[in-house]
This record gives sequence, structure tokens and C-alpha cells, in this order.
Amino acid sequence: MSCFSGTIVPRKARGTFSRCGAEPPAAFSREEGSWTAAKPGEKPAPASSVRIREFLSALASAEAIDFAWPTGAEGEPASATATLLAGYGLDPDSALAFTFRGAGRQDAQVAFGKDAGDGRAFALVQNGAAVALVDSRLRELAASDFLDPRLFPCDASSVSRVSVSCGGVECLLSKDAGGAWRLESPVAAPADAAAVRAFIDAALALKAADRYDGKDAVRISLSTNSAPVSVRREAVFAGRRPEDFRSLSVFPAKSGAPRRLSALPAGAAAPTVVAAGPAQDAPWIVESAPVPSQPVQTNIAAVVAALQDLEASEIVSLKTPRAALAKYGLEKPVLVLGADFPSGDPSAPSRKNIMLGAKASDGRRYATLGAFDAVFAISSADAEILEKPLAVPAEKSESAQNGRKAGTK
Repeated sequence: MSCFSGTIVPRKARGTFSRCGAEPPAAFSREEGSWTAAKPGEKPAPASSVRIREFLSALASAEAIDFAWPTGAEGEPASATATLLAGYGLDPDSALAFTFRGAGRQDAQVAFGKDAGDGRAFALVQNGAAVALVDSRLRELAASDFLDPRLFPCDASSVSRVSVSCGGVECLLSKDAGGAWRLESPVAAPADAAAVRAFIDAALALKAADRYDGKDAVRISLSTNSAPVSVRREAVFAGRRPEDFRSLSVFPAKSGAPRRLSALPAGAAAPTVVAAGPAQDAPWIVESAPVPSQPVQTNIAAVVAALQDLEASEIVSLKTPRAALAKYGLEKPVLVLGADFPSGDPSAPSRKNIMLGAKASDGRRYATLGAFDAVFAISSADAEILEKPLAVPAEKSESAQNGRKAGTK
């Protein structure tokens, strides 16, 4: 059994302990999983939850290597006298003393004294009833700087909102109840979980020396109760960009297969609209078109498959003013392809429009989902599939069929 049994704060939402012998003494309190430290005459400041938890965990499982007092030796003091404690570095002027308090529990005390050699240290345990030899690592943890030097003294799991201002772009991200991150501003779209986590990890490592108020500073805040902090871009975006927050998945995960498609190529008088038949494997039909047309089932199947797994190769711009869309050929897109995805309400499917613009220098195609989403680049292969005609004029379809029949005679 641990020789420190009873000295640990209860595993509840609240707990306090004080430490004396360190300069200066301080009282530590826990509220909703976060620790604060209060020094005499000062307001409470954030404490390092990681270091405190490490110390408390080690303390809870520590075992006495041996006992220095009492040992039953003849003539040894019956109580912990000042002279006895001083010999172990456990007198009030030398010891590192802790008092633990928990709801509904009496105070429990433990103190650490001087080094005993061989990786051991003296400790006053059992509320002053014994002097034990313990692992010296425990005393090192007890002497740790429990104050949290970080600009954002919290754990990654407690961060549910992120606000970033960088280069004129304001990014706002939020985490839902299921732990999934979503980009709310400047576009509404799924967020890349790895990019968000990398940013949060970098932000949580920031310290006071990382503050920077230059014109090119990045201004960030985590969750709703943290004040914004300005730092250098490379401190949180090393090798990354704000554009990386937007998921490369063009459409939300698990959107399902679209049940209606609408294609409006540049110069067309009206869109061609095709819809899936009522049965699961029924052929698609043409609902409307500029001229009487027949569906091209193979093309439709290819477009449907491409839309379900469409991935951008790069997020080019998170915030693109309408006047700047011409730069990417999106002011007058080559194609506007609409897709009705299933939703919770069968009578109100989720409509998504993807617009294809100009080709990039490397052959990729610029695209966007509209004014409320980013400009991204997709592969030339994906663009080629999305541009496949959903239907062809009926006369062309008949001519093709007649040609095939003639060829079999």
C-alpha cells in the first residue's frame, strides 16, 4: 500500500492543496479540470495541469523504500521532534511541505526533505507519524514549477472553438458534440482535423516570449474564454497555411449518392437535368433539357461516382472576393454542375453546385462551390469526368443506335 494513502485530493471536479518551502508559497485549486495557483497577495494565475497531474499520480502510487523513523531502535524519540526533523531536512525552514484538502475530508500532510543518496530522499509521511525513504524523483516532481508559463494554459481536449486572423483572413472553427471540427468562417465547410489539431498543439505550446505585435502578426484565441493573443505566423503556421483548415473533401463526408444532377455548360441556353429512377437500380431519366435528349447512363454513373469521392488537390484561396473570381475563370464558369444529395428530409434534398473554371498552369482545374466556400484545385482527370455530357440530343442518340444496327447487318 502506498505510504501516502489519504494524501491525494479526491477525483472530483474540485480539489485544493498548498505548498510551502518553495519560493513563494502558493495554494493550488482545481475547478472543472483546470488548476490555478494563488500566491500571497496576488490574483490566481493558471497552473500547469500536466505537471500537477504528474506529481499527484506519482504521489498516489509511491511506496516507501524503507523507514528512517520510527525503527524501534532503543532511545529513538517517540515523536517527531524539531531536532529529529532537522536531521532529515524536514524542519519548517528546509522542508517542501504539502497540505491537501478535499471536500468533506480532513487535511492531509506530507513533506519532502533532503537527499538520502542512492536515488532516495527523506519524506515525512502518514501526517507526520513517520519518516520514509522514497524515490528522489518524487521530490523532484514536488519541487516542479507548477505555474503554467503558456499563453493558453489549457488542454487540447478542452478547446472547442478556434479564432485566427491571418493576412486579412478571419478563420473561425468549432467542434461539435461528436468531436468533428467545422470551418464556420470565412467559408462554411468541413475542416481538416489534422490541420486543426496541429494548429492547436502549436498554439498550446506558445509562451509569453512568443508574443509579437508586428503588422504581420497572427491574432488567435482558443475557445470563448481566452483573450486574443498576437504571435508571429511561423509560431503557429510553420509549413502550413490558413487554407489548410478547409478539408480537401469537396463535399461533406457521408453525403451519399446524388439523386439528381443538373449541368449548365458555358453558352448553353438552359441546364440539362437528369434524375435517378424510383427504384434503386432503375435507369436515370432526363427531366429537362434545352432540346429533347436521352440520358447517357455510363456518363451519369461516372459523374455520380466522382462526386461522392471528390477530393481537392489544394485549397487555393479561402476568401476570394467576387471581383477576383475572374482570376480563376470562375466569374463565368466553364460548367455549373448541380447535385441533389440525400438529406434527412426526402422532400428537401441538399443541393450543392460545383463550378469549374480555368485550367491552372499544371493542368489542374480551378473550382468552387460558390461564394460561401473556398476556391480549390481538382485534378484534370476529375474535371474531365465532371464535364461528361449527362444526355445527348435524341436525334444523335437515334443516329448512333441506327449506326450500330447497320453495322451488325
